[in-house]
Amino acid sequence: MNKPTKHSRPARYDYIECRDYLQAKHGYDERNYAEGKDFWHWVCKNYEIRNDCNITFTEGKLSEIEEEWVKTIYKYYIDEFGEGDPKIASFHCWW
Repeated sequence: MNKPTKHSRPARYDYIECRDYLQAKHGYDERNYAEGKDFWHWVCKNYEIRNDCNITFTEGKLSEIEEEWVKTIYKYYIDEFGEGDPKIASFHCWW
């Protein structure tokens, strides 16, 4: 299993590649994490999502997230792909 690399335009990770990598690494299903809870739906409610968009996860947002299951997955993204201090992870979303 190879960790995804950043893409250009500017350099961001491909969200789908990162999602698949984290699911394989941690053994979970983002679309059916806990009792049918869907992390992608949480992302859509908390970010402006459309085809060919960019989203940024920040370490600081962890303290704002109330649901533990969301915090767990969000932290996977920050820990694996975040850079800087505080950590920031940027992703490109497309379909």
